[in-house]
Amino acid sequence: MIQYQTDENLKEIEKTVNRFLTEKGNGKEVEIDDRSLVILGAKKETINDQVAFSFVTLNVPLLKIDIDICGNVDESYKSKVFMDVEELKQYLDNISYEELIGI
Repeated sequence: MIQYQTDENLKEIEKTVNRFLTEKGNGKEVEIDDRSLVILGAKKETINDQVAFSFVTLNVPLLKIDIDICGNVDESYKSKVFMDVEELKQYLDNISYEELIGI
């Protein structure tokens, strides 16, 4: 299997994600390896009797955040790919949990 991230990068990703989760997210730390898919957040919201869910995940091998919004009427999908760990770190440092999982 191809390893997309070095051991050093994996440690930095884990540190960055855990800082985000403990300071802004659910308060739980995670262990990350080269195949991890990390749930950064989720939200359920009801607006005008319409239920919507958002799920935000980090694909560690690809260094990509996926945002899925599923609802009764509309569904959308967004993704953001990061060129390196530093770019991911800056993104998570500068976004609130509410902004990340917002519907």
